[in-house]
Amino acid sequence: MVSKYAELIVCLFIWSSALAGPFKYVSAMVGFPVYLVPKALLLLLIIRSFVLLRANLILWLIAAGIGFSCYVGLIHHLAPAQVAFGFWALLPFFFGLLFPEAVFSERVRRGMYATFAICVIGEITSYFTVFPWSGMSLDVGGVSTMAAREWSAGSARRLAGFSTSSIDLSLMLGICGILFMFRSSQFLTRLILLCVVAALIFATTMKTALLAFVLACLPLLISSRFLRTGAAVTGLVFLVLGTVIPFYLDTNVFGISQIVRLGSRFETVRERFVVTWPAVVDYLHHGGAGLWGMGLGSLGSATAVGANRFDYASVDNVYLYVLGTAGLLGFTILFIFAKRICSEGFGSGSGENREVFSLPLIVFFAIYGFTQPLVEASVSALFFAAVLVHRRRRIRIVTRIKTSAPHPDCLAG
Repeated sequence: MVSKYAELIVCLFIWSSALAGPFKYVSAMVGFPVYLVPKALLLLLIIRSFVLLRANLILWLIAAGIGFSCYVGLIHHLAPAQVAFGFWALLPFFFGLLFPEAVFSERVRRGMYATFAICVIGEITSYFTVFPWSGMSLDVGGVSTMAAREWSAGSARRLAGFSTSSIDLSLMLGICGILFMFRSSQFLTRLILLCVVAALIFATTMKTALLAFVLACLPLLISSRFLRTGAAVTGLVFLVLGTVIPFYLDTNVFGISQIVRLGSRFETVRERFVVTWPAVVDYLHHGGAGLWGMGLGSLGSATAVGANRFDYASVDNVYLYVLGTAGLLGFTILFIFAKRICSEGFGSGSGENREVFSLPLIVFFAIYGFTQPLVEASVSALFFAAVLVHRRRRIRIVTRIKTSAPHPDCLAG
């Protein structure tokens, strides 16, 4: 049973992520990392559950897997601080695995309306002005972090709103849009929501996010078994391609560089194929990644702490990130991910349950994960992990049988 305090802390964490830019700006002004407080509260909730022995066997197994991945990082000669930072970076993902009920609670889902309002106001405002925290960096414990990334795609600015980057903003907009469309029963309302959110994501210049959102929401717009199956197949295709292609590129970079000829607007996509993914696979190979990967802290933002800095540590692919970090454990996560896609997209009666917006979220993450390490993006990490392990509620139909009062003759006899 998840307490209302846990749900409120999850809401606070999501709102602080939507307002990450101002939070980090205030932190720099007061000399205290205020923006880390909501995330620290998530950690306290995890510790409290285990200290009070309220964790079940599944939670202990997940915790054991996390601990083992930390151990793998240490035996690969990663600094303890780097491993700890790797755990900290993935903390929202771990929280989502451990407490999916809190993430999908009604209070959190209502709180997403405030999140959407923050995102919209921030994006519109950032279109007309540049915030003082844009491009600003601050140091916390010797680690430099960006308050808000200021970058562009050609001549177009990548709008981040009040969040840290356009990536985070597009993810939050996509999650909110899927939730709102799911809760609406009118076709016209869903269509308007689809168009509005798609336009907002388009303004962030995150092309993969736009594609992921539109494809994921088609089954919500038009209730059709064919569209649900098509969305599930699309998610599986991106999952398989995102897992296989980076390792194929490591042996065939030249061939791909000739095949992938895209316009200037898609130059970042081409760079992933030709530069980033082959570099990550080569890094894992020379780092001695075995069956269990290289452990927590080996990829992502944690590499900024260790001595072995890596220019392409962001990976830009959630599948490569998970496999490179956790090896067989990561493969297990991807297998569960694929199984969830199949059960939601092909399972009987999957369209009847309106408690969890599982399939659209899963497809959205499967497609967007092709170009982004979702497990390190705060809000998406929560929902991505939660949707992997959350089981839909079974709706019990209770038939009440009214019994009439016994006949007087029965009483007499």
